[in-house]
Amino acid sequence: MTGTEGTVWTSPRDLAGFAWSPDDAYLALWDAGGTVRCLEAGTWREVLVIPGTPVGAAAWPTAEALWVVRHHPPHDARVIAHAVPDGGVVGVAPMPNAWVGRHAVTVGTGGTVLVAPPQWHLEDRARARVRPAYVLHGDAPVVVTRLDPDALGALPRLPMRRQVRAALSPDGATVALAYGGTMLAVGADAAGRTQGELVTLDWATGRAARVAPGGRLPVDEVLWAGASTVIVRGGSGGLPVDVSGVGEVLVLDTFTARARFDSGRDLEGTRMEGTGGGDGGVGSGAALDLHPDRTHLLVTGRATDPKGTPEVPRWLPALRVVDVGEGTATPLRRLAGKVVPGAGAVWLGEGDALAVLTCRTARAARVDRYASLTARPAGEGLAFTLEGTRPSDVRLVRSPAGRWLTARWQSTPARDAPCVRVAVLPVEALTGQ
Repeated sequence: MTGTEGTVWTSPRDLAGFAWSPDDAYLALWDAGGTVRCLEAGTWREVLVIPGTPVGAAAWPTAEALWVVRHHPPHDARVIAHAVPDGGVVGVAPMPNAWVGRHAVTVGTGGTVLVAPPQWHLEDRARARVRPAYVLHGDAPVVVTRLDPDALGALPRLPMRRQVRAALSPDGATVALAYGGTMLAVGADAAGRTQGELVTLDWATGRAARVAPGGRLPVDEVLWAGASTVIVRGGSGGLPVDVSGVGEVLVLDTFTARARFDSGRDLEGTRMEGTGGGDGGVGSGAALDLHPDRTHLLVTGRATDPKGTPEVPRWLPALRVVDVGEGTATPLRRLAGKVVPGAGAVWLGEGDALAVLTCRTARAARVDRYASLTARPAGEGLAFTLEGTRPSDVRLVRSPAGRWLTARWQSTPARDAPCVRVAVLPVEALTGQ
């Protein structure tokens, strides 16, 4: 399984997902058929091939153990832990009545892992049964708690359907449940629309606390930025929308129950959301990257192109940095590139340096190093080709140890199909320019 373009390695086939080991030594890839392949970073040699039933997700609690969430017919799932690179099965944890399909997996410290549906749809308890999430622990996975929203009376259920996304805190003790708002709800008038909220849940005791108001849009992403800081990104709730769709980013303080930063304060006054006077800045397809020191958030979104008009708006990729502690944001930095197929940016971990991905055509992508948000690109960058039928939804991801950059994109027009490609770039090739 090889494919190289200079110093860039690209996957030669469609995938359903990928996951890096914590030490960046291995890259796990899985396809829609259920085959998981572990590659040795740098050589891209297959060290382990694991066939099986369809995969919902995979994660690395440790550098030597790969946990694979698989569908277990007819209506269950299970976690299978494999030793890498020898491939031996360390343990199996059944998850009865779990979500069948893709899962959201969050790894905390000390080997605690949350396996949840990608999003819950919570509404009236009499009308909808919700599949549970599971908290697992140990070298060999053992279920320590089943989080069943139908049994937890402390979790609010609502007459109007809303998406809920979950994430495990860094210490592995608390689950953040981000309830989306209903501003985009079909058939709901302005008076009936509901703001979202953030609920934290102590999974060991089942106690929940409603700690902060949330956004006005369905939730697309939730992540922890510290012991009492949660970041929520709102947008389409997973529905396909055009690039001018609204979006929002909130930094919520669970201790003071306040929003330190809310990019969508002027959302109800204009369709083009942002803190810069309605000139854009987030959008429904925005991407987030938290600095390794957890103090600054890099937002890749979109902004209006000055060459456009109010009647026929045009869009450019744009960057903005949010100070997580202060709740302030920098002005937009517009990029030369196309909003479709996409753009991405991540911190390189060395001060303010960034890696920025842009697309000049529908298939030509490149990654450049910026010394800071306001600097010009340094060096010649790394170029590669976006393979697939119609590339879209391009993203850039930093590996856990910071040695590799992974560009991922949807390789087919069907956004709901798990068909993605990846290209892996060495960070040293950028920093050495």
